[in-house]
Amino acid sequence: MSRHPELKWAQRVDKVFITVLLPDAKDAKVKLEPEGVFSFSASAGAENHQYELKLDLFDKVNVEESKINVGVRSIFCIVEKAEPAWWNKLLRGDGKMPHYVKVDWDKWVDEDDDTAAGSGPGDMDLGGMDFSKFGGMGGDDMGGMGDFDDSDEDLELSKPEDEATDKKEAEEQDAGKAGAARTLPQSLRFCKFDLKPEGLCLIGFYDYSLGVEFLWGFGGRDDWTAMAVSLSTNAVKVYSPVTGQYYGECKGHSATINQIAFLGPSTPHVLHSCSSDGTIRAWDTRTFQQVSSFHSGSSQEIFSFSFGGSGNNLLAAGCDTQILFWDWRNDKQVASLEDSHVEDVTQVHFIPDHQNKLLSASVDGLMCIFDTEGDINEDDHLDSVRNVGTSIGKVGFFGETYQKLWCLTHIETLSIWDWKDATETSFQDARSLASKGWTLDDVNYFVDCHYSREANKLWVIGGTDTGTLGYFPVSYEGNNAIGSAEAVLGGGHTGVVRSVLPMSSTPSGSSQGHGIFGWTGGEDGRLCCWLSDNSPEINRSWISSTLVSRSCRTRNTTRHQPY
Repeated sequence: MSRHPELKWAQRVDKVFITVLLPDAKDAKVKLEPEGVFSFSASAGAENHQYELKLDLFDKVNVEESKINVGVRSIFCIVEKAEPAWWNKLLRGDGKMPHYVKVDWDKWVDEDDDTAAGSGPGDMDLGGMDFSKFGGMGGDDMGGMGDFDDSDEDLELSKPEDEATDKKEAEEQDAGKAGAARTLPQSLRFCKFDLKPEGLCLIGFYDYSLGVEFLWGFGGRDDWTAMAVSLSTNAVKVYSPVTGQYYGECKGHSATINQIAFLGPSTPHVLHSCSSDGTIRAWDTRTFQQVSSFHSGSSQEIFSFSFGGSGNNLLAAGCDTQILFWDWRNDKQVASLEDSHVEDVTQVHFIPDHQNKLLSASVDGLMCIFDTEGDINEDDHLDSVRNVGTSIGKVGFFGETYQKLWCLTHIETLSIWDWKDATETSFQDARSLASKGWTLDDVNYFVDCHYSREANKLWVIGGTDTGTLGYFPVSYEGNNAIGSAEAVLGGGHTGVVRSVLPMSSTPSGSSQGHGIFGWTGGEDGRLCCWLSDNSPEINRSWISSTLVSRSCRTRNTTRHQPY
């Protein structure tokens, strides 16, 4: 079964930059068709794994004028658009971008900042990169591409860093090394939004702008004394979720961080992270130093991890097609499951209150449940398999005894399962149902689900391309429905929201008397703290002096977001 290489993209008004990241690719073949179909295949690695992808680009392209460069670490393409116009996204269709396709922020320019139309790659320094043309190939494969220049120097594309940004980041890193908490200045900007449709909460936000950084995800300590934020720079920053104080930064990963989480009450200061660099790393958030690591080997990406087992000694990891197990007490790998999935394993979770049971979910559309007692193998320990029918993005357990399971897919469908008896409630048109639950723009994607044990209620959290989020209640017993939004978070973000960290049990509540509803982060580089309307802090806010602050200018309504 073939694998997918990581692909990054950016655009100008007249062209698209596509970079396929695959070191030491052999027999690379690229095909570009006028209708906008981009295909790639190659083998790589010591075991000559096969990598393939096929993308339907947003619009037609000019094959004759498009160019390509092949290097030892990546394949870089400048794809000329058939008609000069900004694309709303890279791919046609309504689904979420595949997880292996990412925005290339080093090359990205916003539409109203693009002054390079018709002048080649614009302001990028291509370092003498030797390009050959797609033109004349008639859309045919480009063979093994053995004649292209594969110089390392040709592959490093970057724009000059702002000196002030460098200075602030250096100060921030120094503070992180010292482990010092930093007091934030008084308010630079505060917004309180009263959307006034019946039943909605009034919510304000504090805005911490992280410059051009892309925010991937959150991890919060159980006692809410710290939260971690993973960024597109492959670093993790740690803050106080109550005061917003910046504590420090953990750096060591060399590729996208896919999940972060604090281990638990026994070692509350330890943060774990997994990455496409094939490692799970443990960080001491008192010193921000790495204290241990686990390696998948064979250049496998790690997309998810979970701690559990009947003795709480197991660490499970979801990789390219495998599930790996370590005994985290001695760093020893104890098992590898290789036959249950044929695509990337995007999720692994030990089931709450059933710590010997592990659930895995994959791009192949399957959810598997394993018994991890004894010597773990697929012949004797695979309990059951559920077929969702499409690529699975995120899953979670809920219910009084955690017998229920929610599942969000990469095509934005939602399904509810009983993991023991396999009953299912499916919402194939979940986005349409949610969009009917408010008068704002259509819901284009789902970020997460949130469950309140106190209220025994589940919400699916949906968002718009302009950054507004809604908490939509899900009815899954009897009258299956997605109801009207019970909380709306609007005005904080200007792009797609990637992650939500709820700090209250219900959309109308707040956390432990602090008046904080939760935190959100996304592709605009903003980290927003949301307050419930009864927050005692409603008249006070701050913004970190150590982070790059963006201007508050009105955004051009024609500007498009990367996704």
